[in-house]
Amino acid sequence: MSRESCRSLSQEAKRLICDDPVTMASYPDCIMARMSDGDGEYRDVMKFLSVERRADLHKGRVNGMRHLTKRSVVIFVLASFSYHVGVVATDRIVYSCDGNLMVIDVNTGTIVQLTSDRADEWAPTWSTTGAFIVFVSNPYRQEDLFMIASTVEGAIPTRLTSDSANDRDPAWSPIASEILFSSDRDGDFELYVLPLSDAGAVGEVRRITSNESNDVQGDWSPDGQRVVFVSDRTGNNELFILDLADGTVNQLTNHAASDDDPDWSPSGDLIAFSSMRDGNRELYVISADGTGLRRLTSTGAIDWCPSWSADGKQLAYCSFDPVNNYAALHDLMILTLGTGATAKLTSSSADEWFPAWASSTIH
Repeated sequence: MSRESCRSLSQEAKRLICDDPVTMASYPDCIMARMSDGDGEYRDVMKFLSVERRADLHKGRVNGMRHLTKRSVVIFVLASFSYHVGVVATDRIVYSCDGNLMVIDVNTGTIVQLTSDRADEWAPTWSTTGAFIVFVSNPYRQEDLFMIASTVEGAIPTRLTSDSANDRDPAWSPIASEILFSSDRDGDFELYVLPLSDAGAVGEVRRITSNESNDVQGDWSPDGQRVVFVSDRTGNNELFILDLADGTVNQLTNHAASDDDPDWSPSGDLIAFSSMRDGNRELYVISADGTGLRRLTSTGAIDWCPSWSADGKQLAYCSFDPVNNYAALHDLMILTLGTGATAKLTSSSADEWFPAWASSTIH
């Protein structure tokens, strides 16, 4: 059921919805369709369904749907559901473009716009099945985490966090329904884990780092037992690895320049990151044991935010060249590690950044 379908309700139904929005907790298999204001936008139309059912209703693929008025609200009675959450091929990359989330098919170049909200949306991360994407947005001024169905065009995001602080850098666990993220809710940025279900956040947020410095940009190891992250606890941004079993933290990099944007390879043996250590932000790779540091790019452009392909043979990243092109915008690039060859994936009149390649856990 699209937004246009929502607007096609009768004026009487719209009036009833606006005049008396009621929480229909006694209708577990129904939803209450209501407007959050009087401008005709049905922002809460999916309120009481699981994510799968919200997505299904939004696409209008519900069997036996009818609506009726009761207790001064419009209730949609759902007889049965035909929706199935599918998986997403690993040749897809989600990214932020002009503040909206887009998904591009690497093989065909086909681009699908996932969101079209007035707030900015960035830093997306895939679920292990590819059915959902968690991202950062700021519709309420502070940065919060949201979740959206990736296989449903025009799906409505679910808000996951609502703390007055900033929540950012989400990373979906490869082995569990958990989101790793950073937040300054305790005064400085620390790493936290948020349990999830298909319907949204469940359980209590737990903090996994605690110090007086900033810990940000965390990413899971493929086995979900360790986390690589960025911290300024030694004076500037360096990479560290946290062992979740015993809480041990080991420093991975040590350089006077800033090391950022770590992304753990699907095989678990390498970590890609960006660094200013050669005077310009370029991409590097290092073994998870701290050996084998290698520079990957040397184009003179600013290259950052790497994301591994599912097979570990390529990296997607964003790049721009403010020196040689004053009007440069961020574009997405693909680097093939075996040959060092690079290719431009996107080129538009807007910044395209924060790429996230569909995970190797998607099958």
